[in-house]
Amino acid sequence: MSAGIKADMSKQTVTISALVLKLQDLLLEGDFKANDILKDKLSFNGSVHVQPFSLRKLATDMNIELPEMSDADTLKQVELKSEISGSTTNVNLTNLAVTLDDSNLTGQFAVNNFSKPALNFKLKLDQIDVDRYLPPVKEKSQDKVSEEKANNSAEPVKEEKLPLEPLRQINAKGTIDIGKMKATDITSENIHITIDASNGLVKLTPMSANLYQGQYKGNVILDARTDSLKLSLNEKISNIRVEKLLEDMSGEAKISGTASANAKLTGEGATVSQIKQTLNGDGGFSFTDGALKGINIAEIIRKAKAALKGEKLASTDTPVQTDFSSLTGTFTAKNGVINNQDLAMKSPLLRLDGAGTANLSNENIDYNLKVAIVGTSKGQGGKELEELKGLTIPVKIAGTFSNPKPTVDLENLIKDKAKQEIKSKAEEKLKEKLGDDLGGLLGGALGGSSKSTDGNASSESSTEDAPTEDKNVEDALKDKLKKLF
Repeated sequence: MSAGIKADMSKQTVTISALVLKLQDLLLEGDFKANDILKDKLSFNGSVHVQPFSLRKLATDMNIELPEMSDADTLKQVELKSEISGSTTNVNLTNLAVTLDDSNLTGQFAVNNFSKPALNFKLKLDQIDVDRYLPPVKEKSQDKVSEEKANNSAEPVKEEKLPLEPLRQINAKGTIDIGKMKATDITSENIHITIDASNGLVKLTPMSANLYQGQYKGNVILDARTDSLKLSLNEKISNIRVEKLLEDMSGEAKISGTASANAKLTGEGATVSQIKQTLNGDGGFSFTDGALKGINIAEIIRKAKAALKGEKLASTDTPVQTDFSSLTGTFTAKNGVINNQDLAMKSPLLRLDGAGTANLSNENIDYNLKVAIVGTSKGQGGKELEELKGLTIPVKIAGTFSNPKPTVDLENLIKDKAKQEIKSKAEEKLKEKLGDDLGGLLGGALGGSSKSTDGNASSESSTEDAPTEDKNVEDALKDKLKKLF
């Protein structure tokens, strides 16, 4: 350590210039001035510069074990510069500039009330890959997977409670803007987060980001003031390329296209499962120019049609997916069950309407769809469905999120269609058989008798002949029906 120190007791000031502190490879330089040094409310100001150093090497030299990270090359470049001021109860960093490997943080940061620290900040980060600093993801061995399956088939393992105490310890207020971030393989840009947290109530509102060619806006509130966590979400995404997002998030995408969606949800529980079971709210979604992966509705209908004819459908290399130009719907959530009653899908081949439920707790789905074949010249194998054009085909989807099982009630549909065609042809044939003769007969009965010059005679004649004429009509009808059947 070295420094130039100058004290002025009359002014109650101490000036420290050209301060140099060295610890292993850590080198700190600074200049400080302290005021009111003989009073309880001592204050200071100055500047500090921590020269670039390797935090990883410093930890090794001091026998400090760092947490395991995915990238062993992290923490090798650290530097800090800042203006500093404060007192015996607080410290303020302004014109702050921190370098951490490839990331650069700037802004201002303050800690108030050392006895119960409260943080205030306004920070900007140019970029960061959070995954580099997280523990490495270890691939499970086959034995481990088998063991987990065996455990899952046995009694369920008691779920760990959510760690609420760390949320209760946060006392912070400020904003963070991030140019680009990668976390859990999800990449986003132009991120803005506003934080207001105290006494177990954490408000992340508003938040916004650009991700996957679209936008995210949201408000999240976490209330950890009781033994269970209360969660409140009000979120919206617009024009997001959802396939890439889902692939980065989970390694698999069950749907593709451009997505817009909104949701207002609340839940409460001490575990993740309990929050799922109490999820309530509503929302809506809209996808354009995409596909449902893992299910090909047109292929399912073709197979059912072939089976009814006793035929075997030739195998194809058609992707197991249902293409669509639009897919829309709204939903309500009650106790973890998502209820959607207005699912609508359009494609060059199909029109689909549906309703059903999805249970977030056990991941079961139960959907009833009505599929209409509207085009057969193009689309997914449309030519093979020519006979079904204009029909509405019932399709039921049950099972789980990961293994949906669709079934088609095509047999009853075709029976109903055949009955309608037979009825229609019978009606046409009946009209043809009865047409001319019945028309002539009715004409004669209703208006074909000769007129009498004597009014009384005419009236008496009509009265006497009426039963005979009615019987002639009835006999003619019976005769025609016998010939028809």
